[in-house]
Amino acid sequence: MHMIYVGRLEVLLGVINTGSPAAIVFKCWREVLCAPEPCLFLTVLRFAVEHVEGIDHCLLKNQRVVCGDLPLAPATVEKLIRDHAGATCLRTVTLGESLILIEPVLPAATMFLFGAGHVAQPTARLAAFVGFRVRVVDDRAEFANAQRFPEADEVRVVTDFDSALKGLAIDRNTFIVIVTRGHLHDKTVLMQALRTEAAYIGMIGSRRKRDHIFKALLKQRFTQADLNRVHSPIGLDIGAETPEEIALSIVAELAQVRARGRCA
Repeated sequence: MHMIYVGRLEVLLGVINTGSPAAIVFKCWREVLCAPEPCLFLTVLRFAVEHVEGIDHCLLKNQRVVCGDLPLAPATVEKLIRDHAGATCLRTVTLGESLILIEPVLPAATMFLFGAGHVAQPTARLAAFVGFRVRVVDDRAEFANAQRFPEADEVRVVTDFDSALKGLAIDRNTFIVIVTRGHLHDKTVLMQALRTEAAYIGMIGSRRKRDHIFKALLKQRFTQADLNRVHSPIGLDIGAETPEEIALSIVAELAQVRARGRCA
């Protein structure tokens, strides 16, 4: 069977010379990728008839222009900032003969990985590869160490899992993955995770294990709405069997939830 694709694609390539105004803006953009506060990266395409006459770049931070220059009136810039300060995915705005691409620069999401066993290693590696800040937590120093998790931003050894989340900064940009070595530890971490605003809570295990833990939590004053937040069995259903395949299914689900949250 032959597939026929009909359509049109235009690709714009621009040359950025070292030391040029555009190069300075892109350097600033790279620097703020690791910044905790959100920014907006703007590209203005100026057209003459159907041809691009000029390209300008600018970085907006803290409600003001911090790098680059925009060929727009101050009132127009103020309106752009006001209307798009909370953008979480790419937006486009047409102003006269110009097209403005507004790309948000958002803080990287953090994945807390509870458990440092055989599934955790490839999960940490893949999560870091797709842009998550990875933090590993376990109660075994021989498993939770930088040698086994070189991609992790932090590896923490706790005395036990009873207070595994204590002191951790968990917000709506945080993803929690529970892959400890036993049902009891998973339940202990899950109880703490459900008291946070984490964007994602996933727990490894079979449906039978999940139902057993959920039944116990319902008796401990957790609600069905609480349990509905939990992704379990964890990961997308790809028929995973090996630790690497399980890790792939987990990180794919993390990326899916992250993308939906950005453009909700």
